[in-house]
Amino acid sequence: VELCERAKRPFVFVLNQAVQQAAITQQAVLALSQYGPVATSIVHHRVPYAASMTDGRTAQELDPRGKAAAEMQELWIYVGKQLRKHARQGAA
Repeated sequence: VELCERAKRPFVFVLNQAVQQAAITQQAVLALSQYGPVATSIVHHRVPYAASMTDGRTAQELDPRGKAAAEMQELWIYVGKQLRKHARQGAA
């Protein structure tokens, strides 16, 4: 956080390998939000992420309609919106 702030660069926390419906997941969101923005898309602990590493594919390639693929799509949409937002602010 300090490095990003000193460099005047935007950042966002992304929860990764989160356990679904675990209290600690929401606690992590609350704790991190005290230091900066937290992505609205949470990447949960899912088998397709581990399985995809065995042959270099992505979880989206293994199961394009699965929950892991949907999480990645949500995360990319979120990141894209943030990048566009910061690009507009930089141009202003």
